[in-house]
Amino acid sequence: MLRNVIFLLFLFCFFNSCVDPYNVDVKKYKDLLVVDALITNENKSHQVKLTRSIANLDEVPVAETMAIVTISCNNGTEVTLKEIEPGIYKTDSTKFIVEIGKSYKLKIQTSDGKRYSSEECEILTPTVIDEVYFNRKDIINVNSEVQEGVSFFVNGEASSDAYLRWMYEEDWKFSIPYPTRIGFDENEELFYLPFQKLYCWKKSSSREIIVQSLNNQRSTEIIGKEICFIPSDDTDRFNVKYSVNVKQLNISQEEYNFWTKLKEASEEVGDIFGTQPFSITGNIKSDTDENEHVLGYFQTGGVISKRVFLDYRDVLNLQLSLRDSRPLCSLDTVMVDYNKYNSIYEIYSRLVLKEGRGLYDQPIGAFGPLNGLLITDISCSDCSLTGSRKKPIFWED
Repeated sequence: MLRNVIFLLFLFCFFNSCVDPYNVDVKKYKDLLVVDALITNENKSHQVKLTRSIANLDEVPVAETMAIVTISCNNGTEVTLKEIEPGIYKTDSTKFIVEIGKSYKLKIQTSDGKRYSSEECEILTPTVIDEVYFNRKDIINVNSEVQEGVSFFVNGEASSDAYLRWMYEEDWKFSIPYPTRIGFDENEELFYLPFQKLYCWKKSSSREIIVQSLNNQRSTEIIGKEICFIPSDDTDRFNVKYSVNVKQLNISQEEYNFWTKLKEASEEVGDIFGTQPFSITGNIKSDTDENEHVLGYFQTGGVISKRVFLDYRDVLNLQLSLRDSRPLCSLDTVMVDYNKYNSIYEIYSRLVLKEGRGLYDQPIGAFGPLNGLLITDISCSDCSLTGSRKKPIFWED
């Protein structure tokens, strides 16, 4: 998320400004190291993502591979992260456990010998989430139209000097309208299948910057903090069952200032004289070249989280509309005509096996199945093409 925020802002400001006299040396900010790293007190594997900056929206960021990435603790211990895929480095959850009250430092040595390090960052004591709840909300969208949906809110508490950041993770169960009901065996004979690949799960993570300072506030309560809004009629999130896991991070003032500046920059996008994202200083620097810019932040936080579920009935009870996926899926009846297709297996072989269409069922007439097949788009007959068949371990049906 951090890399996306920085570079969408960075590139937008350079390439979409209508102020001609303002010239910026884009090359100066190309091929910089981009660091996206977050460690918390959660018992899990922590990730550091390294890429290189780009100066063209058509380019794909290049992963920074074969780097030596370590995280050291102020108690003298140090762990080396493993590169599990190009540019993605992870800790071993059984060997590296982040402790509240300890301070940690990120160190990077790239394959060309350049060294980078972050400031020491303390894992602060987690705050309190009392409740995550949802309600209906209507907004005016960018097209000046009323858009209805579900908003999620947090009630909780923190200390009077706390700086907070919220993130959330979404998981939802969805269905497809035309799951495959029939198949063909090795003898090209049709047989019926039980319903399969009807339900799958999708997931997504937050990209918004959601922060708040309680410094010098009279109340330490967090009441009705809105975390996200999700339109109900243009997504499949609510068609079966949905879950959101809200994370409340207690972060340092320095990290709060960093996110606040990035948020302000995102709101000022298009104003070339506004805050430039590349000028927002993070907490990572080059140890080998003091003039080299490094983009990103070594993020830390004491985390408390709370999960909430809702299904389609909850959404309907809010008098909201759900998206109907059937109009998005074509369903074609293809019959044996002894001209183009001599058998139902020939229909299957040509349209499904060769052209990659989806097989649904046989058309039904007054006296049973007709001599043909019902063909649809493959994504409308197999949910695993757009989601995962694996149920999340926390899921409640």
